[in-house]
Amino acid sequence: MRFKATLVDINSISFLSKVVLGVAKLSKSCVIRLTATKIYFILAQNQLHGGTNLWCELPQINFCSGYEFSGHTDRNETYMEVAMDLFGHALKSAHQAQTLRIKLTQKATACLTLEVVQPTLSINSSSRTVIHDIPIKIIPSRLWDEYKEPDIPEFEVSLYLPPLKIMKTVIERLKNISNALCLSANQKGDLVLKIKSEMAAVSVSFKDLMQANWKETGSSQSQGSMIQPSSNRNASKFFEVTIDNKRLHAFLSSIQIPADKIVCNIIANEAIQMFVINDQLSLQYTIPAQNII
Repeated sequence: MRFKATLVDINSISFLSKVVLGVAKLSKSCVIRLTATKIYFILAQNQLHGGTNLWCELPQINFCSGYEFSGHTDRNETYMEVAMDLFGHALKSAHQAQTLRIKLTQKATACLTLEVVQPTLSINSSSRTVIHDIPIKIIPSRLWDEYKEPDIPEFEVSLYLPPLKIMKTVIERLKNISNALCLSANQKGDLVLKIKSEMAAVSVSFKDLMQANWKETGSSQSQGSMIQPSSNRNASKFFEVTIDNKRLHAFLSSIQIPADKIVCNIIANEAIQMFVINDQLSLQYTIPAQNII
């Protein structure tokens, strides 16, 4: 098993840092899957017990100048559990790095080692290298199927959300009223966010939102074709789901990278599934209905 990734572009280092720090906002630990072409960040909690799911994949060619990998078994993959706060802390020290190398090493235990080469302070000085060893847990191959890409369940409505800045502001204010947030939407592009407490009831409406076209999102999932509204369905009919508002707020706050668009699928009374559209990665996050928790 061998892995070594080299990043020499400051924008690439910054991009990876933002992804890792974003995931760290959602969970203390995360499963990282390595293949010859991609790096994945996976949270696969049991939705029957109220768990959320994250699937984030980064083609290594988008940010690595060098990439060497040889994995386990014929599938040529490696899965490991990593403490994301430690990973994020290490990457913070690389924000002005000249070079960043990430590799698997065997110290007292298996580690993900980051070598941060800092630029020279003067003409006569040599570069400085800071090394971070992050202990990891290698996941045996018999458990790999627990971390497969989540399916896209059949949904009633799929809309592009309003701009991220607007959504974050609205959700931030609503979460101070109650944790139970009802999302209600139809195929005409209407989205209503409703929340209530003993003291107040608040409703925020958005109109004329675009329906997501799954062919344009580049989804590899075959279920993507079901986005076309059924001719037998009333486009004005609303479908809703109630979720934990804190989880939606955490997800929106975790998005550190530029998000061209965010798609929200509503699976009535079951969950919402969100997709961040960005040229450099694919990211989806699922929040189950509050009545499932």
